[in-house]
Amino acid sequence: MTEQTPRQFAENDAPLYEWDIEVRRRNYYGDRIESRTPTKVLASTKAEVTTKVRAMFGATYDDFRKFWSHEWALNSVREVARVIPPVERDTDGQS
Repeated sequence: MTEQTPRQFAENDAPLYEWDIEVRRRNYYGDRIESRTPTKVLASTKAEVTTKVRAMFGATYDDFRKFWSHEWALNSVREVARVIPPVERDTDGQS
């Protein structure tokens, strides 16, 4: 197996953040919050958080009333270190 540099493992160079958020589900008409769910998401940007929240909670868009069924509010955010997987080495004794 060929060695790979740690750089090849990184998906992108953007810093990674842990977003502590509250996901709010709106009612059918979008005028009231029906439930609030605290959660944490690992993402680089607010847009990525929004995409992940919509996927996790199965959010839908009401085209007639022009609103999403779920939204989120930020409680806190902190930068986390990216963990780079260790390089696999050939262990059969042949180098």
